[in-house]
Amino acid sequence: MKDLIDLVQYVSPQRLKRLSFFFRGKQTRDKTYAGKLYQAIVDGQKWDDKAASKELFGKPRSSHYYKVKHELKQELINSVLLIDAGQKSRGTYYAGF
Repeated sequence: MKDLIDLVQYVSPQRLKRLSFFFRGKQTRDKTYAGKLYQAIVDGQKWDDKAASKELFGKPRSSHYYKVKHELKQELINSVLLIDAGQKSRGTYYAGF
């Protein structure tokens, strides 16, 4: 869970808003389990894996929770690797793009 919390803190919600394909609007994000987990971390919930699984799926060690956690982590990692076109300075390599 610590890795996921660190990723959420690194990839700010403002950056994710600029990446329109990550979450398709607040209403859609809030309805998904990944969105609920993401929002709980942003809001500062002090969950461990057992508590998060119980909160989202009703049982402390749900396999669905671990799948959602893995998928959210992969999406956040992918968003870290994307180049943000809104950056003021991207270096000389990207000047031609």
